[in-house]
Amino acid sequence: MITKMVQEEFNNMMNEIDSSNNNKFNFSGRFIMSQSNPKQYFDFLNYETFTTQYDTDIIDYNIIVNWSAYFQLNQVGIENFVIDVEGAKGLFTIEMRDLHSDEVVNEQQKNIEDFDWKYVADDANLAKGGSLYIHHLTFDFKQKSCTVVFTN
Repeated sequence: MITKMVQEEFNNMMNEIDSSNNNKFNFSGRFIMSQSNPKQYFDFLNYETFTTQYDTDIIDYNIIVNWSAYFQLNQVGIENFVIDVEGAKGLFTIEMRDLHSDEVVNEQQKNIEDFDWKYVADDANLAKGGSLYIHHLTFDFKQKSCTVVFTN
């Protein structure tokens, strides 16, 4: 009788687990690229300005990416490992150069949040005793997507 009660209570607890709240881990990663810190973590693809008179390039950025990882549980263990990229915030600088002379004509700062991104988390493998970090991001302005690549 007691064993049956304990088993029922255990089953009830397992059914009440909300994996998105109880097992969610939140992270923020800051990525900075400037002329003094040229390491690149990002690709910016298909950025187009309102005019075709200039060649554009993104020359620096200071962006924070917020992401979370959690486990979906079932009654016998972990069912799934889920990564959710929640968003990015920060600024990037666009440099516009004359197509003929290659002279810098203008620089503008833009807010990454001004764009409606669809975030795609690339395959990420988490091994026992291992680690998981964002390795690279690719912002595609034409597709309005940000692909997040993880590394161990």
